[in-house]
Amino acid sequence: MPNIDIDIRVFRRYPKEIDFTINLSGRSVSAKTVDYSFNSLGIVAEGGEAIKPGDIIDLEIDALGIRQKGEVLWTRVYGHSSRMGVARRGRLNGN
Repeated sequence: MPNIDIDIRVFRRYPKEIDFTINLSGRSVSAKTVDYSFNSLGIVAEGGEAIKPGDIIDLEIDALGIRQKGEVLWTRVYGHSSRMGVARRGRLNGN
């Protein structure tokens, strides 16, 4: 089996698009979730090209019951938006 078919993630990912705002150092960026798991999120941010791996962002996603910090693990810029992987930090909570 080719490696491309093997999912090495520990927790299952759930596709879910929810609009929310990323807060980074007093700056607000419009974003939406793409998918989520117990400990991480896939996010697309409009104008998020200033967000870099290692940044700590505030996550407040009421529809998922998430109010905590997240660490940006990776980013890919597509025009004026960025796709990113974010690991939830601190005490895990949410739906």
